[in-house]
Amino acid sequence: MGQGFQFNQPLKSEQSTFEPLPVGEYVVVLTSADASERTTRNGVDQEIISMRYTVYEGPYAGRIIFNDLLVGGPNSEKAREYSL
Repeated sequence: MGQGFQFNQPLKSEQSTFEPLPVGEYVVVLTSADASERTTRNGVDQEIISMRYTVYEGPYAGRIIFNDLLVGGPNSEKAREYSL
């Protein structure tokens, strides 16, 4: 028959959780930003910028933060009011 393969599961880090970061100030690096369009379940077209940050230093170094910014669509002005 065919040859088998070996799989070594990586060790889990103590910080490999999806818990939110505690409130505070963090030094982060913007690692990616992508503009895209999406349609909501109500059929409304929106333009968004999806950003990904990496915590650069401190006890949470290496954690990733995701943020979507609504920049176009019928509710974009109202959304900007909430993000300030």
